[in-house]
Formats: sequence, structure tokens, C-alpha cells
Amino acid sequence: MRIQKVSIKNFRAFKDCTIEFGAYTSLVGSNGVGKSTLLAALNVFFGYQDGSVTDVKNLEEEDFFQKQTEEPIEIKVTFTELSSEAKQDLKHYVRGDQLIVTVRAIFNDGVAKVQQFGSRMVMNDFVSFFEAPKAGDKKNIYVQLQSSFPDLPKWTSATAAEETLNAYEQAHPEKLVEKESGAQFYGFSKGANLLEKHIQWVYVPAVKDAATEELESKNTAFTTLLDRAVRSKVDFGNQIENLRKETLDRYQKLMTAENDALGDLSTSLQKRLQDWGNPRATVSISWYQDPAKFKIDEPAARLKTGEQGFEGSLARIGHGLQRSYLISLLQELATLGDKNTSTLVLGIEEPELYQHPPQAKHLAQVLQELSDGNAQVLAATHSPYFVSGRGFENVRVIRRNGDDEAYSCTAEFDGLAKREAELTGTKPQPPKGLRARLDTTLQPALSEMLFTDKLVLVEGIEDQVVLTTWIYGSGLDREFRRRGISIVPVNGKAGLLRCCLLAEAMEIPTFLVFDGDANCSEGNRQEQSDYNNALFKWAGENKLQDFADDDFVGAKMAVWKDDIQKSVFTGIDGDELASAKTEAQALCGGVAKLKKNSLFLYELMCIAAERNWTLKSLDAVTSKICDDSW
Repeated sequence: MRIQKVSIKNFRAFKDCTIEFGAYTSLVGSNGVGKSTLLAALNVFFGYQDGSVTDVKNLEEEDFFQKQTEEPIEIKVTFTELSSEAKQDLKHYVRGDQLIVTVRAIFNDGVAKVQQFGSRMVMNDFVSFFEAPKAGDKKNIYVQLQSSFPDLPKWTSATAAEETLNAYEQAHPEKLVEKESGAQFYGFSKGANLLEKHIQWVYVPAVKDAATEELESKNTAFTTLLDRAVRSKVDFGNQIENLRKETLDRYQKLMTAENDALGDLSTSLQKRLQDWGNPRATVSISWYQDPAKFKIDEPAARLKTGEQGFEGSLARIGHGLQRSYLISLLQELATLGDKNTSTLVLGIEEPELYQHPPQAKHLAQVLQELSDGNAQVLAATHSPYFVSGRGFENVRVIRRNGDDEAYSCTAEFDGLAKREAELTGTKPQPPKGLRARLDTTLQPALSEMLFTDKLVLVEGIEDQVVLTTWIYGSGLDREFRRRGISIVPVNGKAGLLRCCLLAEAMEIPTFLVFDGDANCSEGNRQEQSDYNNALFKWAGENKLQDFADDDFVGAKMAVWKDDIQKSVFTGIDGDELASAKTEAQALCGGVAKLKKNSLFLYELMCIAAERNWTLKSLDAVTSKICDDSW
């Protein structure tokens, strides 16, 4: 059982948004857009208080989108991949392989109490049958349905008819509509317990306050995860039950053996009562113990950890070691992959916190491995380590629209392949092929594109160094930083289009800078022409064809006629340029063949700025990059 999608209405940053989830889902976006709100919505849905700084069962005015309390808050979760046991336990709400549950909070007298309701995907024609309380009523309705649905078999029993109509609904999903139950989901508290039997939500916030929370206390994220790991190794259930029965039996024998003492007391009290009150009064005292209340809890595992000679509880160690412990625990769970336990749904905020880059990379791999087993992971992150080319379909970029409503952007491989075919005129690639090509293109520097406000895509490090150094050298750095622009190399012109399409799907404003390669060899002209035409078409520059006649700066792209260095230094005296290159080479240790070396180009551009060179073509491009026209 796992979460397929979550629909949120009128909750904090979300006015009306539906977000689909995979086994591993990365939530990215700039600060304040609503990533944490999505996890908070799931805390409200599951009634999960640990790590939540606000009440998840009684919402306040500030929990409503822009304080619009006249409309209720709704958080609807659709579950799929239900086990046979889950389908049986939740059969009143399961249709096909889906379970839909909604929590709703209506503002009244300063508070909005959370209530939970189940929904079904049903055919309207069948609703009256399923709602009929008696078999006789069901039979009458079923017979009437046979006139509209002649394929239905003859009535034999209410159970058989119910199975028949369920099968018909599953075979015709296009005819189904969602219908919410009028009553709370199994009485809410019972429903929550039924859900927890099959799916377990654990929330790990960005910061755990060790000063105010004992991490080994009941129902915290740490103890829940530790409990799953321990229970996978040992199950006390049967042993505890046998111990309870044996102890209760001995306890009752002990009471029986001491009944004589109570008999003497009963006789004495009865005599006194008869003397002082009613001569016919009787008194009988016996030992009593309710077997249902005789409990023996399973043992709880308590962890101590330490460093440099100190050992103590997790609450008394630093955040770094706490997170390292979490990584170790998650890795242990990933190796266990117990299919017989409830599905773990882990919501974790900023998993990269307090981790050195190698540890962050390792945690990203651990989370991926965890999601490959009996777990689902939702990670709200600001780190490129938690994004990979193979997982782009499971990346959700959270943004805000003009009305300040949060919404989600995603990219699908099928859509990217079709869009590439539109621009290149070639047959769409199967998703596996494009997925593989994206993965080789999507190096860590490129995944940075998901965390930028505005994106400039270039072919390689050479272009990135020249543009960035000149932006800073010419005084445009403040405008560059203010707009949140990132210049990202894609390892060659061949990777530009795919990355453009990915950025386009994620609604990232994108500007291209690339070499036109008009001076390429005859054997490469067709390939370069194809690359150029696809990029021209993407940028809407339909007047350009094959190769640019000169350097060109358009609305969404800039192209150097031949290559960046040839265009940038046009107009600079040959001796002056040679002098600057010699000086830059000396600053790099005098190493030869440094034409595209990033350090050499950085020094060369710094020298150009110091000598106040006029680089018109470069100025035109950097000015365009730093303005608001794209």
C-alpha cells in the first residue's frame, strides 16, 4: 500500500493542488514556496504530532489559505497497491485497487476540528444497491439494474451480486465517479488505526529540538524507525501473549488462595452491618481483576550513542550525529525490506542538513534504496545530491503563481521525448532511451538548474567561466545575483536541447548561449546544422536557419557565429590579446595548451576587465542575461 496522490485545498500555501507521488519523490523549490506545507498536510491527514509545531487535530485561522475560513480545508489522499489484507480490512471504501480518504476541517468558533471521511470510486447507477441495508432491498434494486445492464447474471445472493457489481466497476473505470461517505471514516480513530496497520507515516523535520524533546520517547520519528528495525529481527507478540496468559493464571490462583482472608473480613463486616442497620443485610468480598485490562507491554529498545568517550541519549548529542544515526537506521531498514510489515512512508525535510557532501550523497543513495523496498520516501530538499536523471519523473518543483497559490511542476519522459521529436523532426525515443541519455547528461552541476530562479544553459565550463567572470568584471554581478541566475554547463551542444525541455517542463525561465560553429568542417556541417535548427526552433527564432551569419542575441538565446572566444575577442588588437594570454598563462604556472582551461580563461577575462577592453559581443550577451526581458 502506498500513496498515489495528494490533493490539497485551502491549506496554507495551497489553494487547490494535486500532486502525484512515486516510490521516491523529491520536493524542490525556493524558500517559502510551500514544500514543507505539503509534508505538514500529511501530518494533518495522519494526525501525526511529532515534529509538528502546530496542532494537527485542531486547525486555526492561519492554517487556511490567506485566512479564507469561509471554505473548508481538505486534504485528500489516494492510496494504491493495496494488499489483500488491506482490501479486506478497508473493504467498505476500497474500489479496484484504490482507497480514497479525505480529512476536512471547517472553521467554527475560532477553531477547525479535523474530521476524516472515506470516498469510493463508484458508478452512480450502483450506489443505491451498495447503500441498501437489507438483502431483500438489494435484490429488488439488482433486478431493476438488470434491465439497464442486461449482461448482469441472475440474482443468487447479496454477496454474489456485490462481487458482480464490483467487478463491473473495475472493468469500466471510465464510468466511475468519486462519492464521499456521509459518515466519518470508520469513526476516524478506528479508521486511523486501520490505516496505520497497513501504512505508517513518519515525519522527520529539518531540526529536532533536543532540548525540549526526548528522542527515545513514545511515537517519535526516531523510535518509530528503530521499532521497525527491531521488530524485523524479533517478534515478541506470541511470547508476550503466552507470558500474559501464564501470569494471569498464576495471579488468579494467588487470589483464590487468599480468599479465606476476605471471607473472615466479609463475615465481620456483615455482622457489624446487621447490628447497626438491617438484620437481613449481607456482605461478600472477593478479589477481582479484569482479564482484559491485564497487560504486559512488549519491551522497548533504548539506544545510547556517543563520541570521544561520551555516551548518552540522542537528545544530548549534536544534530550531526543525530542525522548520522538516522542515516544508519534508514540504511538498516533498506537492507531489511520486510514486505510483511506496514508500508513506511517517510517524509523528511532537508536531509542534507548537518552532513558533509560525501555523507549527503550517501544518504541520497540510502533513501533511494529504502524506496526500492517496502517504503515510500518524500524528501523536501535544497541539494542537487537528492536529484538524479533516472528520477526526474519523481521530482516535483513547487512554485507560486500570480495569485500566490502554490502548485507543482513535473516532467515526464514521454512528454520530453515527444517535444524533442517536434523540434528535431526525428521519431520519439522510447522512455528508456531518453532516460539513459538524460542520466549521462545530468551531472551534479546540471541538477543545480532545479534550484535556480532563472537559468542560463551553456555548452561547457569554458562558456560558464567567460560569462560569469565578465558579469562580475563589468559590474553586473549585483543584478545577476538579485535575479537568482545560474549559468549551468551541459557538457556539449548535444545536451542543450534536452536540458531546455526539462527546464521548460519545470517552468524554469531559460536562456541559451551556444556556438553556431559556422566554421566547422564539411563532415560536421549536417550534425551542427541539425543541432542549431532545433535550438533556433525552441527559442522561436524562425528566421535563423542552419547557421547564423553573425553573432546573434534574441529573446531566449544567443549564438556566437563560430565559437565564443573568436567572437568575444573580435576587435582586440592581436598583439594586445597575445600579451594578455601570455600574462594569464604565467599566472597559471606557464603551462602550455591552456586555451579552454577554466583557470586560464578566468585570468584572461580578469586581465581584460583590468585593461578596460571593449568587448561588444560579450557585453550584449551579458546585458541580456542580467535584464528582466526573459
